[in-house]
Amino acid sequence: MGAVTRCPQCKTCFRVVPDQLRISEGWVRCGRCGEVFDGALHMLASQPDAPGGAYIEQQATLPARQMPAAGVQPMASHPFHASDPSLPSVPDAGAVIPGAEPALDVDWEPLPLDMDDDDPPPSFLQHRPSAKTWMYHVVWGLVSLLATGGLLAQGAYWERDNLASHWPASRTALRALCSVLACQIDAPRRIDAVVIESAAFMRTGGGDFHLGFTVRNTAATEVARTHIELTLTDHADTPVLRRVLTPQDMGATVAAMAAHAEWAVSLGLRVEPGVLDIPVSGYRLEAFYL
Repeated sequence: MGAVTRCPQCKTCFRVVPDQLRISEGWVRCGRCGEVFDGALHMLASQPDAPGGAYIEQQATLPARQMPAAGVQPMASHPFHASDPSLPSVPDAGAVIPGAEPALDVDWEPLPLDMDDDDPPPSFLQHRPSAKTWMYHVVWGLVSLLATGGLLAQGAYWERDNLASHWPASRTALRALCSVLACQIDAPRRIDAVVIESAAFMRTGGGDFHLGFTVRNTAATEVARTHIELTLTDHADTPVLRRVLTPQDMGATVAAMAAHAEWAVSLGLRVEPGVLDIPVSGYRLEAFYL
């Protein structure tokens, strides 16, 4: 059950809750006249008939305890109006306030936007490689050089003929390489550069035949001489006899043909009796490398 306290100003009685008094440290505000007073000091033992004022069945308003901030003057208790001539005038924005410190005039410098990322770091951040690191790089550098040299030597070995044909100045180095690897330098084999022209094949009597043709090198470099395959056919273009002619069979004395050179071949062939039972109606010539 709540206690009863009386406003000392207007003598109005109010019912208050002890918990609220404890929270507000006993201070209450009169709901009628607004007086703030100590509710515990004016507490009544019983509910009187309120001779000085009507008894009101309501709780008193507990004021929020306001603590003045340090260095701040309390507000005036009397009301004021904007037209009150006693109000102090507000100084202009440009006026100098006595006791105020002047603002610092600081020159701001913008940061450069084109900062160079290639600038070296400070000396204490620079990494100084150790002797072991240098040795590691040296070893790997030597291994890389040896591997590269091995690949170049392997490529020169397989392409030695083309290298010697296109760059005659490299023949000395290639001969030195072949002396170690037991190889030789020959003219390059380019079957696409070999053309057979002006071919003729005729029977001269019995089993004797005459074959004549011209081999031409269309390349700008020398090429190796080719073998020639002679195929005799019947009236249905079916092969009835084949023979392979080597460069030596065709009278060649060197293994290479010079650039844009022509090689005229003329030779007689003999077919033993009984080998060619079907009449020969045609022939074919084909150049190839073994």
